[in-house]
Amino acid sequence: MKLYIIDKKTKNKTHLRLIAQSRQELLRSLGSKAFTIDGHVYSLYDVKAEPSSDSAAVGGLLGGVVGAIGGVPGVIFGGLLGAAIGQSQAQKDQRDVEQFNGSLV
Repeated sequence: MKLYIIDKKTKNKTHLRLIAQSRQELLRSLGSKAFTIDGHVYSLYDVKAEPSSDSAAVGGLLGGVVGAIGGVPGVIFGGLLGAAIGQSQAQKDQRDVEQFNGSLV
């Protein structure tokens, strides 16, 4: 999961280099309900979460490793295993995003 704010000047997403599962956890990391980026003040409620795209890469990497070790049957099994792991991780990531975006301080 990636955290971001909408830049007040450019209206583009600015991703934060912070990890938090809830706004309460984000508050502990920041130490305040308000913070400044590029001269603009944002609140914890300006921070949103979105799924990261890493889950598919992790599943594909694992599938590739299994495939390289096991030959043709390994490629088939590795592809299935990688897809299952990637999908499971993507679902978890989506739940985490929904939990963060619905959390209060």
